[in-house]
Amino acid sequence: MAQPETAKADVHKLRTNEKKWTKALMATGWSSFPNIIIEKQQALGLDALDMNIIIHLVQYWWLPDNLPHPSVETIASCGSALRVRRCFSRW
Repeated sequence: MAQPETAKADVHKLRTNEKKWTKALMATGWSSFPNIIIEKQQALGLDALDMNIIIHLVQYWWLPDNLPHPSVETIASCGSALRVRRCFSRW
């Protein structure tokens, strides 16, 4: 049975990502993130910690109607829970 064009494109994109990041890294999971957030980081008033937290939240957000709920401690696993709480208080 032939694959639909979108499925073929998805398979090709995955292979391209595997070439960039290796198959082993891609197998651990990946997240989609809009480039405009990176490009407009300064205009949005986002510092490095803000971006790090957003990236962590994206990791847990799979469905549009099901917002992510990781704990502060989970997000802060790469840094300080106090700094994460301060960042959340600014939002």
